[in-house]
Amino acid sequence: MERLERGNYYRKVILNMQKSAEVILAERRRTESIGVPSITEKGGVADEGRKL
Repeated sequence: MERLERGNYYRKVILNMQKSAEVILAERRRTESIGVPSITEKGGVADEGRKL
């Protein structure tokens, strides 16, 4: 039973991570569509983890 509970826990964690990523991407698209540059365009960390 413990293995099943752990599996459910990890599934919930992954779903929450996916939801967070979707929210971040939606917000980035929204701000860029209205002309506000994203932070990554001003020297932040790019999606691949390298500096722009």
